[in-house]
Amino acid sequence: MRAILEALLGAPDRLLGAIPIEAGRWLVVGFLLTAALATFLLPRWYIYLGCPDERRRRDLRWWALAATLPYVLIYAWF
Repeated sequence: MRAILEALLGAPDRLLGAIPIEAGRWLVVGFLLTAALATFLLPRWYIYLGCPDERRRRDLRWWALAATLPYVLIYAWF
């Protein structure tokens, strides 16, 4: 089983192992911010789909940003 896993995952492991830790940290921060900010590209009608009203507290775009922010802070400064 180990030989199969090494054959399948050996190349990606070596590729990711070649990335310095500091660069990897910032790649993760960039990915998280891109994912959180990409929600703002969704149309407004889709965000409020099924909601009884359009209050700001029901806007999922801001919730996605708020949920991602702690992870960004952890990866950026710790």
